[in-house]
Amino acid sequence: MIISTWIGDGVIHANEGLEYSQVHALSKIFPARCLAKLCPSFIQIWPQLHIINNQLSVLEGENLHCNPAPHERSYTHSVPFDVHTWSDHPESNTFVDKVFADHVEGQWIPKDQKSTPKNAKHYLKVLLLHLYVVWKRDRSLSVSVSMRPKSYKQDRYNALHISRNTPNLIHHLKDRGVIGYKKGWKDYGSLRGYQSIIWPEACLIDLFEHASPPTESVTAHRNIELVRVKDRKSKRLVDYDDNELTTSSREVLRRFNELLNDTQIALGGTDPVGASKMCYRTFTQDESVEDPFELGGRIYGGWWQDEGPDWRDKLTINGNQVVELDYHSLHPRLLYALVKQELKHDPYQLNSIERSASKLLFLTAINARDESSIYQAFRHQSSSNSRKFDSRHDQAHDILDPDDDPANIEHILGMMKSFDRKFRVFDSFKSVTNTELKEILQSLKQLNEPIAHFLCNDMGIKLQRTDSDICMKVIDDMTGRGIPVLPIHDSFIVEKGHEEVLREVMERSALEIVEFPVRVDMK
Repeated sequence: MIISTWIGDGVIHANEGLEYSQVHALSKIFPARCLAKLCPSFIQIWPQLHIINNQLSVLEGENLHCNPAPHERSYTHSVPFDVHTWSDHPESNTFVDKVFADHVEGQWIPKDQKSTPKNAKHYLKVLLLHLYVVWKRDRSLSVSVSMRPKSYKQDRYNALHISRNTPNLIHHLKDRGVIGYKKGWKDYGSLRGYQSIIWPEACLIDLFEHASPPTESVTAHRNIELVRVKDRKSKRLVDYDDNELTTSSREVLRRFNELLNDTQIALGGTDPVGASKMCYRTFTQDESVEDPFELGGRIYGGWWQDEGPDWRDKLTINGNQVVELDYHSLHPRLLYALVKQELKHDPYQLNSIERSASKLLFLTAINARDESSIYQAFRHQSSSNSRKFDSRHDQAHDILDPDDDPANIEHILGMMKSFDRKFRVFDSFKSVTNTELKEILQSLKQLNEPIAHFLCNDMGIKLQRTDSDICMKVIDDMTGRGIPVLPIHDSFIVEKGHEEVLREVMERSALEIVEFPVRVDMK
């Protein structure tokens, strides 16, 4: 994240007395949400900036002023190429027609010789439209693309039938100077791979500036697959045979997305540029079960799901303030329902440990496949987050002016630390041994004896199927009433004034599936 390419010259004074140069340096070691928390006046001075996917982004009507040099482009500051980007707006064809006529028609020869000029223009439009909305959002942001032809196979997840020739077209546009390109690579030390990244070059930017369709007209194509199955091990989408569940889920989501498309969902009164409102349902295929729809099934896709709770008070629906309702201790309640009992106590409360920590341990146990993996997760997260914070602490001391008030520096660092829940929770576990963790887990099992056998038994992903079924019922009911809700797994955001309707729908939907009352709280 390179803030220096966004703002230009000058000094920005934050509430804590930080200068822009310090904000810029701190941005390299702290997440964007932490940066905003650290320097609220930074956001106030530049109200067109907000956070999407933990990165500062630009709101509609504004633009960032500098294009970073290729060597400044980061593999991690990118978004995946969306092969379903589409627009029927007349102006969306203006720059596509120009690029096609000047650089593609009669000049690009697909490797397989099967693509017609009409097909080639179709692929080009999808690629250029996605580059356009990403550029409108943040000029320093790149698009990551797979350069493997088989990544563009013809299946249900490729509704626009983007061709295996796409990598070849990208290389051609790079050679013609239309787009910039940075080849992907694999870090054999960490075994992490990075896809190639692309971005618009000057000639394409000029077309973007002079022929600009409204960004709200660039959306996911109506034929995009709304019900997906992802392999648990490979994380890749896999094909499946439709059944009554997939057909009904697809229809509910189609109507829900139509309602969202006609709804203004904004931060600070403005729609985020290039951020998707489209929601889809993703099941998990695992070799341990035959039915690919038995696990997972949660709703994903809406940009608000990536917003932290500190930003939700700035969220509006159709210009109105919102409230968020959530199910109280949902997964423990679902486990108790499996043994035909109603949860009537706090499943996380122990006298020996902070509730937030015991809650995290309990939920980890629900998701864990075995007991040893719980302790491994805590050991890893505790040490990695502590090292990460200690490193940030040292770097921040180097960045901040040594003449600054030490108390002010510690206040800033403390704010950073408390902002991240993982730091706050894992700090309490920093010196806890596996034996002590086992004792805490045993206390939680004793507190929840009827469901103790479910812990460390990979129940989390099974419970997701149940909580997602409840979510689908809520979405279907509220859509039928014409009231848009924004799902975040086991909670829902709705316009103020509709919260009691939502509460009644949530309670009834859960009761129909769980057969026991599930408490609904306002966050």
